[in-house]
Parts: sequence; structure tokens; C-alpha cells
Amino acid sequence: MSLITRIVLSSALVLSLTALTSRAADEKKPEVKAEKKAANIPFNTKIKSVDAVAKTITLDEKTSRVIAAGKTTKVSLDGKDATLEDLKAGLFVTGAYKKEGEKNIATSIKGSTTAPEPKKKK
Repeated sequence: MSLITRIVLSSALVLSLTALTSRAADEKKPEVKAEKKAANIPFNTKIKSVDAVAKTITLDEKTSRVIAAGKTTKVSLDGKDATLEDLKAGLFVTGAYKKEGEKNIATSIKGSTTAPEPKKKK
């Protein structure tokens, strides 16, 4: 065998082994875990403003969180079924939302015309 033939065969062998090794390494990689379900984030404050067109409420806090009503959001006012349009600035509101990208999508919004009773210390 000539020197050139040996070099070509050696190069081909090295390339084949490299390809097999990288494929084996890819197969051994652990599967990427599915993204965890977003946890509900509670809120309990007053409503700063309501945007019926955008279907959002802004909470009266330092950060003024904006919460959007989704298709499955349950809205109530004083214990009765309501719509987002029934809620007004100044009402007390509790509920929960999930982060979906940059948006806060409400799972529930419970409005009240009366202030909640303060929690008693134990």
C-alpha cells in the first residue's frame, strides 16, 4: 500500500469514528424536561383601573401589575357571576393569575364592594 493510500484510509477511519462518537454522545444526552406548569400567583388589593377593550385590570400597587382576563377566567362581584366590565376602579379584588410569556393571565378575579376583614393575629 502506498503512503497516500494509508493516509486517505486513516483519515476516513478517523472521520467515521468521530461521527459515531458524536452520534452516541447525542443519544446519551438526557431529554429536556417539559416546561413546568406555571403556578398560580395570588393577588389581593384594590383595582386601580379597568380597560374593558383590552380586557385588563391594573392593580393599585407600587408596581401596578396588569392582569388580563383570558377565555377561561372566572369573574365574580360580591359572590355573583360577573364580567370584567362590571368591575370598577376602587373595588377590592382577589384572585390568581399565571405568567404566560410577558402577560399575566387571570385564572380568577373576585371583586368586592366591601373591604375584606383584616386577618386576626394568633
